[in-house]
Amino acid sequence: MLRVLSFFTAAALTLAAPAAQAATIVVNFDNLTAGQLAGTVNGLVFTNFLVANGFGQTSAPNFAFNNGAPAGFDYAPGFTSLSFSAGAFANSQVSVFSGLGGAGSLLGSVTITNALANPNAFTLWTVSFAGTGRSVAVGSALSSFGWDDVTIGTGAVPEPASWAMLIAGFGLVGAAARRRRAIAA
Repeated sequence: MLRVLSFFTAAALTLAAPAAQAATIVVNFDNLTAGQLAGTVNGLVFTNFLVANGFGQTSAPNFAFNNGAPAGFDYAPGFTSLSFSAGAFANSQVSVFSGLGGAGSLLGSVTITNALANPNAFTLWTVSFAGTGRSVAVGSALSSFGWDDVTIGTGAVPEPASWAMLIAGFGLVGAAARRRRAIAA
């Protein structure tokens, strides 16, 4: 009887736990100095992106542009969504890959069309893909692609309350098991 009660108590605690929330990482380059390579920012490892002073409402105070090839970033733990604001002087391709360094399977891509009318007006873009991305590759003419507010979703992260409920449930199951052994002895 106690065993059944402990099971239902642990199950109820687990079901009552709040839902996990997706973690989001945003890189806006604003804490970096214009003229420096982006490098590692918030866990994203950028390759060949130079920080520059922004302009207007869409990229101020800073953004980053591709100053070499290959250009992109790696995020080894993986991500499940990608959005960013961008402007381009030439058509550019932003692609998500399952492996680091633009390796593995191509999961999704978007083409940023040439905005010669006003390439300085950044537009919000989203790359739709299924699976877990670990790298992004940007294909564009040198210094023709700039982005800001690079945002990745990293999947579900349990809330502290969820962990507390889970640990409490395990504690109840363990206590019931110890009590059952004590009664049997």
